[in-house]
Amino acid sequence: ERISKNRKENFFIFTADWVNYIAQTAFEISKTFMGGEASGFSSETGYTPTSGWTGLMIALNKCNKVTLYGMQVSESQGFPYHYHNRCPQPYAERDEAEWFIFKRFTDAGLASFREPCIKECRERDAVCELCRAKHPELYGPAVTEAGMKVWNQQPLPEYCEARVELLKMEKQRLAEGLPAYTKDERSDIMNAYTASKK
Repeated sequence: ERISKNRKENFFIFTADWVNYIAQTAFEISKTFMGGEASGFSSETGYTPTSGWTGLMIALNKCNKVTLYGMQVSESQGFPYHYHNRCPQPYAERDEAEWFIFKRFTDAGLASFREPCIKECRERDAVCELCRAKHPELYGPAVTEAGMKVWNQQPLPEYCEARVELLKMEKQRLAEGLPAYTKDERSDIMNAYTASKK
């Protein structure tokens, strides 16, 4: 527990067994419809469950009804990956793999998306634009412009600068036909970049 801005905040730490369990759950589910090891859950690149997938697993174990807010909205749809800082989307292949699981859960009625157009914007650009046009209160130019103005004032933490550099390097690597970095390689690159700035 800590005191922040005159508020008490409680922190809960997950055990390594729980984190491994939800990671393995995602991996096993992905294999049922991807026909093998999904690239986003690759044992080579490593997989750390996102806060979204972790939250969904907790909610499904505790709640009768699960509604997802701000989930599975991507930069390709014109929205920032995080609302609280300017960090870029870290690993698109992992998020894409998780998307198929979220879709399966919502298709089965185990959870639902609060915002409209989440599924449509994962299909095709034309379908996405048609859906967004029906909801100007959320996706209209004035709303998105105002949102981006606020977002551009958010911080770019040091680790985010390292991530930007890593993603540039990985993009170049993939363009050359080389495999994605492993989880350990990614950590080493980010740590080296951070150390070089001190």
